[in-house]
Amino acid sequence: MYDPAIIGGGPGGYCAAERAGAAGLSVVLFEKNELGGGCLNEGCIPTKTLLYSAKVYDYARHAELYGVSVEGASYDFSKIMKRKTKVVRKLVGGVKLKMKNAGVEVVKGEAVIRGRGDEGFAIDCGEQAFSARNLLICAGSQAVVPPFPDRRIDFCRLQEMNPEIAAWIWIPGTRIDYPVCLHADDKFYLTHNAEGEKDSCGAVFFSAETEREQLFREPGSVQAGPSSDIGQGTASQDSTLAGKRFPARLILYGHNMRSGRMFGSLKKYRSEEWLREDPAVYLYTPSAVLCASVFSCFPTEDGSEAFRQDLIRNTEDYRNWLEEMAARTQTRSPYGIRPEPGEYCLTLSTCVSGPDPRERYVIHAIGIWRTSG
Repeated sequence: MYDPAIIGGGPGGYCAAERAGAAGLSVVLFEKNELGGGCLNEGCIPTKTLLYSAKVYDYARHAELYGVSVEGASYDFSKIMKRKTKVVRKLVGGVKLKMKNAGVEVVKGEAVIRGRGDEGFAIDCGEQAFSARNLLICAGSQAVVPPFPDRRIDFCRLQEMNPEIAAWIWIPGTRIDYPVCLHADDKFYLTHNAEGEKDSCGAVFFSAETEREQLFREPGSVQAGPSSDIGQGTASQDSTLAGKRFPARLILYGHNMRSGRMFGSLKKYRSEEWLREDPAVYLYTPSAVLCASVFSCFPTEDGSEAFRQDLIRNTEDYRNWLEEMAARTQTRSPYGIRPEPGEYCLTLSTCVSGPDPRERYVIHAIGIWRTSG
């Protein structure tokens, strides 16, 4: 019987195996791929090796800046890859030697835990059976993109009803599930519903500064902006938009109705318990879906820094603004959401009952665009 058995030969697993073996314990380590895990074989080490080659090439190209002359600097990608493979094999070999010196039995294959009894764990690997008094699982992780809700918004029908309907907003767990309108005058949809009819409840609407083409481009271009920007996505293929720098965010307004209609549900964000539910904010356009997580919510004045619309993704100005908004939040998410300047910001604003007619309550959410359909 082993004590312990360790599943996973990445940094967590092989370091634990080495320490346990050095302490005189009988250790078996299961790894279905290569020792070293994703870090040594696929992630940290290979990428840093490739980056170092790129850095050396860049130094050679700009050697004159350092008073050095290098003529005809070039690279051979096949040799760069061979060097990367050599580095990886050397480090993996080092891990194997550590396991041998620590007396760890390494079993290559996928371990399956059959059960646990009075004496410990029963484990199968291939056709072999193992038993262990204690078990340590270091199986690593995989990146997962949360699935977007499969909703179909019929924008053709909506725009037949009102051509100014440009999007749809939905926050699960609230009453916010409405079309979003865009008009040249911010005051229009304060007194008109989404069908364009007189209604004191108004409608949810974009800031009048929003450019309609910002919403109806390809989602890749919405996310990335011009091709010179750093980040995901691609530049728009529409020649009329080539090189145009769109703002990094959208601002939506809605009345604070006591019934909870329109943006009356935003008051939920005053509660950390509500944020613990991690309610995503979904904005649907005819070509894409923005899924965003709330990172900041606080009262402010109309026209304050919270409403800036001149921010561009992947700029220092945008990064500083995001950090300022995150610092001002009055309700903190327990998940420590940190906005990045490569992401897209969605701001929801509503009025606040009180003596100051300029007071607003805003929530800022950060997220990514995905193609709809």
